[in-house]
Amino acid sequence: MKILNSLVVSLSLLSTIACVSRTPASDPVENKPQDLAAQIKQIQTKSMMPGLQVLVTEGDRKVFEYVDGVRAVGQSLAVTSEDQWHIGSCTKPMTAFLVGQLIDQGKLKWTTTLAEIAPKGYKLHTSVQSISVEQLLAYQSGLADVTTDEKLWNSLFTDKLKPKVAREKLVRSILKSPVRFTAGTKTEYSNSSYLILGWIVELIKKSSWENVTEKELFQKLGMNSCGFGPAGIQDKKVALQPWGHHMVDGKLVALPPGPLADNPAALGPAGTVHCSANDWRKFLKFYIGNEAVRHQFVSQSTYDKLLSNAPDGFFTYSTMGRGERPWAKGAAYFMMGNNTFNLAFVTVAPAMNRIYTINTNAGHPQVEKGTAEILQLVLALE
Repeated sequence: MKILNSLVVSLSLLSTIACVSRTPASDPVENKPQDLAAQIKQIQTKSMMPGLQVLVTEGDRKVFEYVDGVRAVGQSLAVTSEDQWHIGSCTKPMTAFLVGQLIDQGKLKWTTTLAEIAPKGYKLHTSVQSISVEQLLAYQSGLADVTTDEKLWNSLFTDKLKPKVAREKLVRSILKSPVRFTAGTKTEYSNSSYLILGWIVELIKKSSWENVTEKELFQKLGMNSCGFGPAGIQDKKVALQPWGHHMVDGKLVALPPGPLADNPAALGPAGTVHCSANDWRKFLKFYIGNEAVRHQFVSQSTYDKLLSNAPDGFFTYSTMGRGERPWAKGAAYFMMGNNTFNLAFVTVAPAMNRIYTINTNAGHPQVEKGTAEILQLVLALE
């Protein structure tokens, strides 16, 4: 099943993120907007990106935008500035902020354990009982990977269950499995951790993670283009939005929206959101430090915790990477999402009030390399 590969890709992306984010530590070569389009086009073609949007903003000002290519190979509809892109694991920070809200409301603590939160009747392996919310947020849970039960995993692509019901099946499987390492002893990227966090949100809010995300984030922030799973689901023949692509014998093949065009819906809290680049920014302003936006959602102390580095020194408690970068004039936040069919990359430089996003509708290894090259170019913009 293709998603088994997707989870491996999620892990490999971490080294790519680190490389991309640290390379510009020295002053980047100055680049001018008029020179960028041709350079990015070359990278897009070389890296086999069907459609591509690169957007750099400073506050509400657009510093640079590049939009080119098609929504689906074999079709003529071009991508646009308002198209909806799948952002994969960049969904995770949204889940983290929902957890932060529950902590502020007194319905959850950083130290709350799975044994304390799990309903009666749940079979928790003894090794998972003491895992805390804080350890889940910091990728220090040690939970078994979501692919442990391959039969169950494969069934999630065919079962016609509502996401919340399918999610609970998956959670039960994870929580009865032994951990890979003792919680709190090391850091390891984990889709399971954020899946469990989304499930905790559901337990407390008594509603699906999708409904809570829609109400608490999308509606409040005016993220009207955002949704879950593949974009453009209304039509499986015409690409109304960018379709994901996979490689077949060295050629890109478009995937019409459907169960096989994304991770199972059960994995939502760890990576199924799609939205336009402009709407995504409405959430990313949290990382700029916009007080008006922050005040609507979480307390200052919770905000500071979510944006601070976890014990490993790379991840934050809201999953984005964080590090001091000379080109950013201070701290920079960065993350990449990839469901193997789409790729999204974001870098936020609060001191510069800048947000950089790169979105494309393919996620093979050449795309990862091309994304790193594009980032190098746009980081040099004045």
